[in-house]
Amino acid sequence: MINFEKFNRHWINGFLYPFDKKRDFFEILVNHSHKKQIVALTGIRRTGKTVLFKQVINHLINGRTARKNILYFSFDEQKPSIDELIKEYCQTTSLELGKDKVFIFLDEIQKLNDWQNQIKTYYDNYENIKFFVSGSATLFIHKKAHESL
Repeated sequence: MINFEKFNRHWINGFLYPFDKKRDFFEILVNHSHKKQIVALTGIRRTGKTVLFKQVINHLINGRTARKNILYFSFDEQKPSIDELIKEYCQTTSLELGKDKVFIFLDEIQKLNDWQNQIKTYYDNYENIKFFVSGSATLFIHKKAHESL
């Protein structure tokens, strides 16, 4: 069972992440937030990738995206398949993939085996899912992403 509340504090009404200082990449991520393509954010650990994701989440909420239509998950502790993650997310929120616009932020994605093929299936079949992925092993994530995405 996935503890969505642990990772998605933004589901609480009125809650916003306390990260005010915006970096240059913030505008780039926001500008790509409504485009179909998967956004991949890479870099070494502790450089602010998670903070950037949470700032984009705040931006989406402030732009009137429903809180539960935004999923954040980190693969630091658990490694469910993308299928398991999305299935349980939809059950928890009562959202329907074919109908509802959903923003999915997947942090430390390189820790999940075969992540690129799992995401590609959803990317190819659901126009209304926007994926943001991040990883700290830059060369690994680029190599895997170029093979399938």
